[in-house]
Amino acid sequence: MNNPARKSSPRRLWTLYAAAVLLMSVSCKKEEPNLDCDDGTCCGSVQAGRFKFIQQVENAPADFSRNGGFNFSSEANTPMRDIIVCDVNAFDVSKLKHTSTFGTNTPPPYKYRVWGKIYQSLDARSFAGLPVYMINVEKVEEVK
Repeated sequence: MNNPARKSSPRRLWTLYAAAVLLMSVSCKKEEPNLDCDDGTCCGSVQAGRFKFIQQVENAPADFSRNGGFNFSSEANTPMRDIIVCDVNAFDVSKLKHTSTFGTNTPPPYKYRVWGKIYQSLDARSFAGLPVYMINVEKVEEVK
């Protein structure tokens, strides 16, 4: 039982092409950007690792420390007092004055109010093995 070789007809090729295009258009779904940034992509570059959203802070009293982060008051209810600023940030903190009084035995003045999102780095740990928290600052106001 020898089957004679089939010749490809233009109609058959066109049908296969149309089916392939239809399958690709149905199976390929374009992902929408995460504007809320719950996955932490707005907090750092790809090299910075993965992040998990922890909480939103609004009008939280804080001081700006020399390590490039904020020292939050206990009333801010943040996971840690010292939280560093994200590499990629929505707000430029380079012009803020350092207001931390750590080590001077004076109460912190909490001269800033901070709005933003706090993330936990899933790929980094501190020297003590504690989680590393970062904040993407949306707004900072100086308290007069």
